Amino acid sequence: MREKQFTLSRSQRDSMWRRFKQSDNRRVAERLHAILLLDSGQNAQSVCSILQIHPNTLKRWVKTFITGGEEALTT
Repeated sequence: MREKQFTLSRSQRDSMWRRFKQSDNRRVAERLHAILLLDSGQNAQSVCSILQIHPNTLKRWVKTFITGGEEALTT
């Protein structure tokens, strides 16, 4: 079993959910959704299946989030 690469605080999670729900940009919403799913305990394979994305895309989004946070992920 792989170790979680990040854990969202409650305020981060709430902020991301709010932004996810209010986003008009499907691509931004998809990225936020991926991070939220991973934080909720879904594994990478499940997230890729749910969102119909390539595993390399998910890896890129996670790396972007870890290095730059929510702002980097949504720009």
